[in-house]
Amino acid sequence: MFLKRLISGAVILSITILFGVLGGPALAAALCVISCMGYYEFTTATKVRNGDQKLNILQAIGLITIVAYYIAILVQDNMYCPEVMSVWFNKTVGTFNMFTVLVLLIFVVGFIGILYAYIFTYPKYHFSQVSYSVFGMIYIGLTLSFVYYIRELPRGIYLVWMPFITAWVSDTCAY
Repeated sequence: MFLKRLISGAVILSITILFGVLGGPALAAALCVISCMGYYEFTTATKVRNGDQKLNILQAIGLITIVAYYIAILVQDNMYCPEVMSVWFNKTVGTFNMFTVLVLLIFVVGFIGILYAYIFTYPKYHFSQVSYSVFGMIYIGLTLSFVYYIRELPRGIYLVWMPFITAWVSDTCAY
């Protein structure tokens, strides 16, 4: 049992180091996959699915929202963004730039989509399933992306390790 945990920990650590050093689109794509897997596992653990379904409409809308958010991150990156769009993304409206407005729009549309699915299939889902799917979409999809934002800072290659080190030290000390 210990050997299995040691090997899986070493594999996860090496993958974390690889994508942390690469950064950019590779890190964003890896975080998108991890966010989708985490969202699926979270909604499975909180019983958003009924019975032996593979995927329901609430989970599908949440996954689509998370993928759309990571696509927006990749498009916003200057490598994949034409100059006109780059100017638009960085244009400020009040205290927000347009990229922030786009991110809010993506998550609001996902939230409204989940609510529509709940309303139009009313007796099929409970309110707790809806709230878990919305919470997971925001909590897992949005918060994990901050690893990408930390990595994209000027000294991000060094700072990106702080969330991981903090979590590992806290877990070790709690044990």
